[in-house]
Amino acid sequence: ALERDTPYRFRVLSPPPGQGPENRGEWPAIVKAVREYWATDERWDPKSVVVLLANPRQAGGRAANPVNFSVATKLTERL
Repeated sequence: ALERDTPYRFRVLSPPPGQGPENRGEWPAIVKAVREYWATDERWDPKSVVVLLANPRQAGGRAANPVNFSVATKLTERL
């Protein structure tokens, strides 16, 4: 309903273990490939998307918050 009724799009990215941001060498290529895949959707507008990164990780030997998100510029301007 939210995507149908607004111009905003919400996407969840959950990379496989070892393929997340901690893999600094390959992460930029992974993000580029995902972005290109999502851009095949005719409703895709990179300025109106919220990406939720669900990436299990460790901090201090314990499980840390697996969720990070990035809000597009059009959304932050409206808020």
